[in-house]
Amino acid sequence: MTNIYSITGAGSNIGNCIIEHLSEKESDLHLYSTQSSSFAMKNNLFYNKILNYENLKIPQNSNKLLVCNGEFQFGKFDGNSAKLIADLVHANFTVVLQIINQFLKATDNVKTRDIYILGSTAAYDLGPNVSVYAASKYALKGFVTSINKEYFDSDTRFTLISFGTVNNDMGLKVPNQIPGTLLDSRQIGEQISEILENKKDSFQPEIVLRRRFTQSH
Repeated sequence: MTNIYSITGAGSNIGNCIIEHLSEKESDLHLYSTQSSSFAMKNNLFYNKILNYENLKIPQNSNKLLVCNGEFQFGKFDGNSAKLIADLVHANFTVVLQIINQFLKATDNVKTRDIYILGSTAAYDLGPNVSVYAASKYALKGFVTSINKEYFDSDTRFTLISFGTVNNDMGLKVPNQIPGTLLDSRQIGEQISEILENKKDSFQPEIVLRRRFTQSH
């Protein structure tokens, strides 16, 4: 069976790494991002550069959704403005639910559907200086638990894939990181693409990919 993916936040570093691996499979990729993607353009992929994630044109026959959306900010909570707090919650939680809602309404609820959300180990560690980001990612854990129960009698399943700090622009916002301990974005992209392409009769609601050596901050 050829998987038909809808991937949002496709212009992100991790999104691009996942897409690069998925493009080698027998799958159709429909990509959505507010950013441009040179890889998608070079490889003639269905790339939709959009202004926001409202009113997405998701194919009715799409059977897999991958949500890569998110924004990260490092710093003391009392240094955040009201707007920054609202923006972080929107980018990491609200817009994710809005995308999933659109996908469920646009696609066939009788067929097998898999929804994957990229999370963060910040939701498990709940460390300092990332409180709004961590709380938003923690909320995704609650959503996945609840929505899987809601869709228990269907063939629609939801998975949260969380991973540690990556050696990219987002990960390096955390100060004093030792680059050699950070996760490699290409390796993470490969691991996640293998999870997405799982053809076994099984599913995992939560998957956590951690750094072997984690630094405190």
